[in-house]
Amino acid sequence: MLGMPNNPQEEGYYQRYGRVLFVEADGLFVSRQGKGKRAKEDKILTVHEGWKRNGSRIEFVNQRHYVHEGKGEVWEGFEEFLINEYAYDPCRAIGSIPRGA
Repeated sequence: MLGMPNNPQEEGYYQRYGRVLFVEADGLFVSRQGKGKRAKEDKILTVHEGWKRNGSRIEFVNQRHYVHEGKGEVWEGFEEFLINEYAYDPCRAIGSIPRGA
């Protein structure tokens, strides 16, 4: 990756590659026009490194989106996205699923 530090010892590494990433996943149900065409659910995942106050609003820090394309598993494609964008290490992952999900 050009211009991106790969070593935690380098200055600015943890500014872009946060130690904690928050992931939110959802689906968008899209109807298609035309006779006999079935509706489709697009998988959309949001990644951010936390949040901060901006006046009375809250905004995510370094928010990025991943839209799954293709027929493969969404989580495999998303993991590749995390490895490329955030120097993600799958061996250090901790997951949490809210009860309402």
